[in-house]
Amino acid sequence: MRPSIIFFDEIDGLAPVRSSKQDQTHSSIVSTLLTLMERRDCACQIKRHVRTFDIFWITDSNARKEIFQIDTRDWTPKPLDAFLEELAKKCVGYCGAGIKSLCAEAALCALRRCYPQIYKKRPTARQVKSYFKKLCD
Repeated sequence: MRPSIIFFDEIDGLAPVRSSKQDQTHSSIVSTLLTLMERRDCACQIKRHVRTFDIFWITDSNARKEIFQIDTRDWTPKPLDAFLEELAKKCVGYCGAGIKSLCAEAALCALRRCYPQIYKKRPTARQVKSYFKKLCD
């Protein structure tokens, strides 16, 4: 079996402290999770168990700038370093996935601006049929 990494955000909501007031399904989820994670009595203790959990902190400005550089390395022309620095400072709280999404949205905006005819109107069924007919001939 290969190792896996699973990210839990707000694990307290998934597995709070066990009590007699929980319904059967919730108790089952909590019990299974605790059993699989070295049989701790409380989910709160699991979070503090060093061997089980690694903490990934929110990125700082330099890390965000590096992520922007990675996500825009294939762009032509390349964004100026000063611009990426400014973006990194403005995107406080963004993680790698958020920055990647922001870069993808920026690329789509540029595409729409350069090729507006693509987005003006949807093709009719007749246009689609004629297009496929041309491709097949």
